[in-house]
Amino acid sequence: MVTVRRATRKDKKKIHSLFMELADTQVGFEPIKITRKMLSERMNKMSDAVLNSKKAFCFIAEDGDKSIGFVTGFNNISRTRKTRYVEIGDMYVKKAYRNKGVGGMLAKAIEDESKKRKMTHLRMQVFCENTDAVEAYKSWDFKPTRYIMTKNLK
Repeated sequence: MVTVRRATRKDKKKIHSLFMELADTQVGFEPIKITRKMLSERMNKMSDAVLNSKKAFCFIAEDGDKSIGFVTGFNNISRTRKTRYVEIGDMYVKKAYRNKGVGGMLAKAIEDESKKRKMTHLRMQVFCENTDAVEAYKSWDFKPTRYIMTKNLK
């Protein structure tokens, strides 16, 4: 049975492993070349921030003792729009568990936590080419509101 719970410091290695799997799926989407070492270092910093801060949080999905997905969130305030929102940093579900409701469970967990924190919106970024993720987010009532455009200068 799949469960979702708040991640703790004890989950750092599990989250790191899932993050590296996520990174492998994004290789074709990244506009710049990032090495696995750079990603691993980024993940170590990010997981420390998420697991040790009151302004950030992480949920992990498990099937028994197997870690199968995670999502991270960061409290934020838009000074121009005067809204309090949670920025979803990363979200990943192992391929074998996709289209089985696990992503929706993670999205619900982060939404519920955001409401407890009196936030008014959830926000995230996704690569345009990651159409499976875009469709999943739309099915959870996320709407596209802006574009982030990138130009390679090499």
